[in-house]
Amino acid sequence: MRALPSSLPTFDRITGNLSVMFFRPNRFETVRGLVEHLNPGGQLVLTFPSYGTFDSLWQRVDQAMTQHGLTDERARFQAYVNERPSAQEGRGWFESLDLERVDAMEYPLEVATDPGPQFLYHPLLRGGFLDDVYECFEDQDLANRFMSDIAQDISRFIPLIAQRCVLSGWKRTATADCEGEGRILQH
Repeated sequence: MRALPSSLPTFDRITGNLSVMFFRPNRFETVRGLVEHLNPGGQLVLTFPSYGTFDSLWQRVDQAMTQHGLTDERARFQAYVNERPSAQEGRGWFESLDLERVDAMEYPLEVATDPGPQFLYHPLLRGGFLDDVYECFEDQDLANRFMSDIAQDISRFIPLIAQRCVLSGWKRTATADCEGEGRILQH
């Protein structure tokens, strides 16, 4: 999605469920590329965990990194936390790309988990969020020990609340009647 080929056709709707988090580090440029493949009058809909997702967990991770003197890992972790987009930032992307009828809505979602392996391998957590913590460590054995300790004491950061953002916008058209081939791209 970061480098769509120019030969790719245009579509009436492009949707991306939880894809924005994987567009880093150039999220805006990736969204711009999606808009370029949108027909006039077409809709772009993206859902993503926005800024504020799992803040209680991130505060616990940051605290533990500080306590253990993991300076380099903490710096990498802070960079990750600070680059997560907010719903307002997403709205700004769409507006700066001249989309109309832009809407950004957030919905909280509580993610339930048990401690230990259930937390470490939870399908909603391990597929991206916890992996981001592991990526902050050059020594993966240290990462495993660190995260195992975190996983044993989930009472310090539950409830786990994800802020789900739904971002929608329509590409401007010169006429109200837009004829197209009805193609839809989902990623």
